[in-house]
Amino acid sequence: MLHSVTLTSTGTLQHHNQTNNVMFKTDKARKIFSELLDKNYDAKFEKNPVKKWDMLKEVGKLTIALKEEMGEAAYEDFIRNFIRTGQKMFASKA
Repeated sequence: MLHSVTLTSTGTLQHHNQTNNVMFKTDKARKIFSELLDKNYDAKFEKNPVKKWDMLKEVGKLTIALKEEMGEAAYEDFIRNFIRTGQKMFASKA
């Protein structure tokens, strides 16, 4: 079960739980997630609709690969925690 995610000084996210301090159990999962974030970011700012569509298809393939690598339940827990952490990090302090 995921408990928190922090941004390290090198700009990577690190997952913390009761059993270890590693975001992903495998280096392969970490690499897939990193590539997924990069592709998703690039697609967000792509102006050419054909290129954007191709990039989003790749994001979908990477998402499937990450789910397969992590397992469905672990992936869903990770994403829920990742979104929750992002919401806390960027929430208005007003």
